[in-house]
Amino acid sequence: ITMKKFAIILILISSCVVFAQAEGTEFCVQMGPTVLGFIPAQAAFHFGLPLGRLVPFAGLDFYSGTFKVTVETDEDEFDMEYKGHVIMPKLGVKFNLAEIRQAAVVPYLLASVKHPFINVEAKYDGETDEFVEDINNEIQDTNVFIFEFAYGSRYFVSEKFAVGAEAGVNLNIAS
Repeated sequence: ITMKKFAIILILISSCVVFAQAEGTEFCVQMGPTVLGFIPAQAAFHFGLPLGRLVPFAGLDFYSGTFKVTVETDEDEFDMEYKGHVIMPKLGVKFNLAEIRQAAVVPYLLASVKHPFINVEAKYDGETDEFVEDINNEIQDTNVFIFEFAYGSRYFVSEKFAVGAEAGVNLNIAS
């Protein structure tokens, strides 16, 4: 990620934090670790405007990762290395199944749509050749929409701070 992109993301997150301090708003930050070396590191945030139990929101997900694959053929063995970043703006709605109050567990349902912007670089034995350029171009030209459906639960330590967990499914549509 370039310094310019990092600065823009930092400004967006800072703006959301300021926005979240206003009465009647919601700000959520999610972090995810790299799992088994295949799933990239994840950071996400969204801010919403609660309308009773319904919370429409907008946000941004960010994934970053690197992985290597050794390919063996009858005649040769070579390494493929992939590095990439994915930035996904998202719009969605969360429905709290209970009223939010301090020292309470609040379950919720969530639905959102995301559109990833993918920046991937593939290398073959440390080089980028015509075949790898074709792979990179194909990835860049792919148009994807992701529909997310989830169930989660948050424990409100105070009226403005909660910790929680979420599980769901994603439906990916690509063209």
